[in-house]
Amino acid sequence: MNFQNRKTENIEKPFCDWLSFTINLSEENLRDSLIFGDPSQILKGYSGYNQAYISSSGALIAYNLENPQLRLYISLSSKALYSQTLELENIISWAIERGGKFTRIDLAKDDYRGILNIEEIYNKIKNAEITTRFRNYSVYSGEIYSAIESGKIGSTVSGKTIYLGNLKDSNTLVRIYDKGAKEKTKFHWIRVEYQFRRKVADQYCNPSIFINPETGEISKKNNSEKIILGLYSERNFEKIALYYLRFLDQTRGKNNKLLHKRHWNTSKFWTDFLDTEEKNSIGLPKYKTGLEDLKEWATRSISGLNFLLETAYGQEYRQEIKKQGKEKFENNQYYQQLIRERNK
Repeated sequence: MNFQNRKTENIEKPFCDWLSFTINLSEENLRDSLIFGDPSQILKGYSGYNQAYISSSGALIAYNLENPQLRLYISLSSKALYSQTLELENIISWAIERGGKFTRIDLAKDDYRGILNIEEIYNKIKNAEITTRFRNYSVYSGEIYSAIESGKIGSTVSGKTIYLGNLKDSNTLVRIYDKGAKEKTKFHWIRVEYQFRRKVADQYCNPSIFINPETGEISKKNNSEKIILGLYSERNFEKIALYYLRFLDQTRGKNNKLLHKRHWNTSKFWTDFLDTEEKNSIGLPKYKTGLEDLKEWATRSISGLNFLLETAYGQEYRQEIKKQGKEKFENNQYYQQLIRERNK
């Protein structure tokens, strides 16, 4: 795991800048939430919750005893996370044990070495010298909601803070800005933040899927077998950063002919900032899993059943499995995606 809280010594490592989640509302969980500090500021309410307070560590705790379906809401800002004695991984595990559903997580990395240049990044976007999962950008100057420009990737941009993604609707946003200018420091300080919200945040922190225990098919039904296919501690910021966004340098081949964009090299400033190499795997499937995860699950869960049926029916069973498996594979986009990623 390469994430840190802000108490660790290496301040250039990726860190979590915000974490919000809900857990089951109960008297026990209300008492347990005191691990984030005693109430120091009582609020009139918060976003549909009729009771809320700010803890001594800066955490926001909100609940509604008359409507337990709203659950117990806990939001930890950067200041609150910094104040915790618990490590981030332990906070996430604590929430999962109490039925946690994560609503937001911000992952950040700072550049103090002068690697990133805001104007260079703007020009890359203006000239569409990027590959990204996003279609839109927004640029802001001054206060966060003082928009001065927005448009499609490849258009002119200017300003001090740039967002990739839709501020209101996107489950994933990338924010790049001059933190030094904001804090009025005299040294170079550029921050890159990846903000995951709603279902993406929950998948990232609490990745689980339901699988039919007999067929291995991925299912949305809760009566299937629930398995965890990746823990927060296994996340890799560099892979995620490259998956959502890569800045590119125009690359020419023989006779100085400009190559197709898919053959352009990732900009060195981006790989230097991320402390990674372009050749590293950058995939982040819809579900945080892969062939090895599914193989491990199948070996653990249905290998005995397969052995029994092959022993009983032999070649007839194997042929039937191959036939039906092929049909199911052709109708399962996720399985096809796994093969495509493996063959890249």
